[in-house]
Amino acid sequence: MRRKTLISLGLLASAMLASGTLSSAQETSDTVTQPRADTSAEQNVAASQSSQPKPKSFAGRLLATHNAERKVMRVAPLRWSKKLEADARIWARELARTNVMRHADQSTTNDAGENLWAGPIGYHGPEDMVELFIAEKQYFRAGNFPNVSTTGNWRDVGHYTQIIWPQTEQVGCALSQGTSFEFLVCRYYPAGNWRKRPVGYPTMPETDQPPASQTRQPDG
Repeated sequence: MRRKTLISLGLLASAMLASGTLSSAQETSDTVTQPRADTSAEQNVAASQSSQPKPKSFAGRLLATHNAERKVMRVAPLRWSKKLEADARIWARELARTNVMRHADQSTTNDAGENLWAGPIGYHGPEDMVELFIAEKQYFRAGNFPNVSTTGNWRDVGHYTQIIWPQTEQVGCALSQGTSFEFLVCRYYPAGNWRKRPVGYPTMPETDQPPASQTRQPDG
């Protein structure tokens, strides 16, 4: 029987570090995105319907879990991006190779946001992985980022706010296995967690939500 232990990314990284089995960079939380002018990375290119994963595939289940929570919060669903998936795979392989949990440098992410997860190989399904991020909802309160946590620390909800960020339109994730642990990297475009931007407020009607936006793609 598969074990289904749900622990947050921070506690998971700390526990592995204490046991000497997984190294952790000093900062494992999401970074705050500073407001900036739009760049050439934002292009008005229609997303191909054929690029969407099959519902029962690993990618499809990751996407469905993201969108189920976005539906609860009444924000538009995400679409899967092959470009984000490819970028995430490069970084996931690096984490598996080094056995170190750390975020990619923002200069290498093409303005995408990033969530990270790690756990023992074979113990967690894709729903479990995303639900670890969603579990931060218990500390979340709607507001202007970073004043969105009942604990007073936005890092306690930073993975969750990226998942429900209203301006994020696309996601792409990849999983890579190391010697004992597997690493999930999810990339989001446009990135969330912008200072002084609202999150947690409905942007869609309670019913009859339209399909995800198909108007923007990360720069290739």
